[in-house]
Amino acid sequence: MHRDIYTTGHELPKRDKLGLHKLNEDLTVKLLALLIEAAFTRRDQKLKTLELARVQIQVLKNLIRTEHELKIIGENKYIQLSSDMVEISRMLSKWISYIASLRTN
Repeated sequence: MHRDIYTTGHELPKRDKLGLHKLNEDLTVKLLALLIEAAFTRRDQKLKTLELARVQIQVLKNLIRTEHELKIIGENKYIQLSSDMVEISRMLSKWISYIASLRTN
């Protein structure tokens, strides 16, 4: 997903590329870092990092929607990015549920 957001920036005017789109790129990198951190964290400490990643993906979803509403990105790119974020969010929720179920057992 980061690659898709990054390459979209090449098609945007400078104002949009350095504004809202730059924030989306930064959030994507932060999300990637959180997910990698969670992968290498001990099981009993993963939940906090995963919850932070969940918040980041929700913020990113809203900002991508805003980019689409402001017509910074087109319909096709929005649909592609949205479906990617929904899938990531779904996998993240399942990961959180799994970790939470381990804590209760």
